[in-house]
Amino acid sequence: MSLTGAPFFAITIALVVLAIVGMAALWNRIPGPTVLKVTGRIGLTLFSQAAAVLMVLVYVNNSMGPFYDSWGDLFGDNATVQLTGGNGQAGSTGTGTATGGAVTPAEKLTFTTYSTGVLKTKAVGPESRIKGSLYVWLPPQYNQPEYAHTQFPVVELLPGTPGTPQAWFGTMKANTELQKLMARARPSR
Repeated sequence: MSLTGAPFFAITIALVVLAIVGMAALWNRIPGPTVLKVTGRIGLTLFSQAAAVLMVLVYVNNSMGPFYDSWGDLFGDNATVQLTGGNGQAGSTGTGTATGGAVTPAEKLTFTTYSTGVLKTKAVGPESRIKGSLYVWLPPQYNQPEYAHTQFPVVELLPGTPGTPQAWFGTMKANTELQKLMARARPSR
């Protein structure tokens, strides 16, 4: 089950409801000596509080991020930025000189559509060997023939921690804001 989305959030809501109903039903029915009753009540209270905090955290992750896209992101199993092994040739991009003077071959990036106007690819730094996801928004004029010799400005958006590059084009709607800026100031030729 995905960490983001409605199904997991619905489970957390059900868990909160179950915790509250369970606490109300079991509060005065815990058998045994006073120490056991108090311990049981503390356990019920802690469980209901943990369930409520989990529900809020999932809500914030879904509505403000996602800060964590998957369970692997949450537990650090598949970090967005990784260091590749060897001399950095597997999936390397661009040209450059690796440590020791060996030239790293250039590899053309392949982009796929992420959302309207936003392209996505994976790249590996030729020298650093750091692997990461790249998201590129191109203005509408970018592929128009009359702008073939136009230099477009480059804006680099960094997600911060915790955070993902996808947040810029999801919740924060950077492509919408960039489009507004492009409408106000046409690129120069």
